[in-house]
Amino acid sequence: MVKSPKPTRKQLVLSYLKKNRKYVPGYELTRPEVGGTEGLRRLRELRADGINIISRRNPDSGDYEYKIGK
Repeated sequence: MVKSPKPTRKQLVLSYLKKNRKYVPGYELTRPEVGGTEGLRRLRELRADGINIISRRNPDSGDYEYKIGK
């Protein structure tokens, strides 16, 4: 049996955003099981790779939130 390769942290961030389909607070992308401490850097890398990621400020907290664009 062939093992499938373990997904990269960048792939985990993209998968997390696709799975949720709503705005996700930036701190969720830095959770260990998602992007780790460099989750937001990985988000910027995804944008540089051409993935359409929309950001907005949460009016209640001022933190940024992200989601996959159409």
